[in-house]
Amino acid sequence: MAPSTSKEIPMACLLKWFAAALGVSLAFSSASAAYPEKSIRIIVGFPAGGTNDGAARVVAEQMRGLLGQSVVVENKAGAGGMIGAEYVAAASPDGYTLFMAAGGHTVLPNLHKSMRYDLDKDFEPIGMVCKSGYAVVTQDSSPAVTLSELVDLTKKEGNVNYASTGTGVLTHLAGEWLKQISGIRATHVPYKGDAPSLTDLLGGHVNYAILSITPSLPHLREGRLRALAVTSDVRSSALPDVPTIAEALNVPEFNVSTWFGLLAPAGTPEAVITQLSAALDKVLQMPEVEEKFKSMAMEVSRTTPQEFGEIIRQDIDTGARIARSIGIQPE
Repeated sequence: MAPSTSKEIPMACLLKWFAAALGVSLAFSSASAAYPEKSIRIIVGFPAGGTNDGAARVVAEQMRGLLGQSVVVENKAGAGGMIGAEYVAAASPDGYTLFMAAGGHTVLPNLHKSMRYDLDKDFEPIGMVCKSGYAVVTQDSSPAVTLSELVDLTKKEGNVNYASTGTGVLTHLAGEWLKQISGIRATHVPYKGDAPSLTDLLGGHVNYAILSITPSLPHLREGRLRALAVTSDVRSSALPDVPTIAEALNVPEFNVSTWFGLLAPAGTPEAVITQLSAALDKVLQMPEVEEKFKSMAMEVSRTTPQEFGEIIRQDIDTGARIARSIGIQPE
């Protein structure tokens, strides 16, 4: 019998290779299991006190206990939320810097020619958190008690202005769409979020505002402000007696609402995304969290990362369609 030309690999070598491979595997497993090893930051692109900020703080409070590390909220406001988004898009993809995005971020690519990030490509979706709507709000001293009366008053008086939470955000689109369907002429005054918009509305510096329902509620309940309509296609559970714009002006197609959800920088390890998504889902199933969001005029909305990513892509397309329909051009 001819001698074999193959060489047998010594058992000692096989054991060394196996041990080395096992060590690499354990190292990766250990690194994943170790997350998080330090504080996690949730960046909000709007000032403290707004709906986006409120949603982030509800989530952060509960995720601390689940993840075993502090979860802090940082506000980096400006440019309709773009400053915060840019900051997170450029952050290290290690799971320690997250972004509380809002539905309004999906319209920004269609309104600004030059952006330093791509909402779809530069982020990894973790999951949606909640949904909310907006309201057309005036001072309680305004002679307009209904939206129709506001429209008539605006047409008669002229020289009217309205506040939104920023240029190119959904409150701005809702305001311009309202002008288009009602035929009113009003000057848009953008602010860096709900809080400064409310301050100037209460101070009489603007005639009306399109604002998130949540931060408006205390003033509405105190009788300092009056809600004339909500921008979504259904009435808000927090304002059941306030009609939708579609109802008030008989325009069935009118519907502007928003969501809030967590994103991580693109390239964040899948294991980290999975861990964060699982923790977020547990938070959103807590009865106290659901009640907290309801008290803030928001509804819990649970998704997988994949479902959330698809919603973002669809809303970018929808935002482009609305912007075109009301004649807003990228600047």
